[in-house]
Amino acid sequence: MNLPTLLEKTKQLFIRKFSTPCSGIASCPGRINILGEHTDYTGGLSIPAAINRWTLVAYGPAKRNKITFWSENFQDFYSPDLSNNNGPGKSWQKFLHATLKCLLLEFPLNKKKGVNLLIYGTVPLGKGLSSSASLELALLHALNSHFQLKLQDQEMVNLAKKIENDYLKVPSGFLDQYACQYSKTHKINKIDFENLTIESSEIEPLEGMVWVCIDSGIKRRLAASEYSTRVDQCFEFLKLVSSQFPSVKTFRDVESAHLDSIKDLTLKRRARHMLSENRRTQHGFHALIDGDWLELGRLLNKSHASLSQDYEVSCQELDFLQSTAVTHGACLGSRMMGGGFGGCTLNLVKAEIGTNFATDVTERYYKHCGIKADYYVLQMVEGARTHK
Repeated sequence: MNLPTLLEKTKQLFIRKFSTPCSGIASCPGRINILGEHTDYTGGLSIPAAINRWTLVAYGPAKRNKITFWSENFQDFYSPDLSNNNGPGKSWQKFLHATLKCLLLEFPLNKKKGVNLLIYGTVPLGKGLSSSASLELALLHALNSHFQLKLQDQEMVNLAKKIENDYLKVPSGFLDQYACQYSKTHKINKIDFENLTIESSEIEPLEGMVWVCIDSGIKRRLAASEYSTRVDQCFEFLKLVSSQFPSVKTFRDVESAHLDSIKDLTLKRRARHMLSENRRTQHGFHALIDGDWLELGRLLNKSHASLSQDYEVSCQELDFLQSTAVTHGACLGSRMMGGGFGGCTLNLVKAEIGTNFATDVTERYYKHCGIKADYYVLQMVEGARTHK
């Protein structure tokens, strides 16, 4: 379903649920990450892109001074009690509660006019396509418009990261927020997370190529705890290297020669992934600009090997999907994407011969792993915005 169709559907859903037209709708896409995985929290490089799956938040004035949510996906109402520090019990409501609590640190929304909000989303949940950042930014855009807070895009990006870090206790970097907010349809962004800058370049549409995500069907049960462990390991490595080489202040100062000074093999592998992934991202940016799909595919495969062997955030199912994909004649490259331990693989596929790619791979996956996998054929789109 395209965005104009989703906007119209969301308008009608709001009217049916609240018996009044909405004032506007905020939309925020999910995202893929082409290259640069687990690099944002160490000040590295990434090339993300927003995709044609969205979270939409329709909003309009309420008769009472109250904030009321309706989730079309979960078929449930939620009226937050912001005095409850523990938050709600249902997982989808925790994102809403955290967003409001974070926003209230700066703006006393409870003293302003009430608001009804309807949430409708097509971003697959828990698949590494950034459904959480999509929801948080869509909600921030809606509240910003309704309460006329005059927040700039970067302020909302900062708030969305604060929600993840301080309220949801996920020690993530800026990758999801920057991708969901700043992506463009016909541009590719290389984000430098050391200084939070974006290098953009116009690109032609993927001539004869498509992005296909294949969902492993494995829930990322270990992702939260192991994510935190990887963050700790990276900074433990940096601390050790800095103690021996005072000139090394950040990860971007680390060079391959510094790895030899560390005896801990696990820390060395984690750092080796960071170094090699930043190089792959740099090369991948130029491959995208040049339309060098063979090189881009090679870099995707190398990225998966590094994530699986050095960073150890893959799993048997993801490794099988990746290795199966690259044996298919339509696929130029494949890798796991996101936090790891489940979720999706990202595949660069030749469109003209890729009609059966996803079904062929998922059938082999079912025979080997006994899991029926979903897949998504994706396009690049604009980032978050508000529609009147």
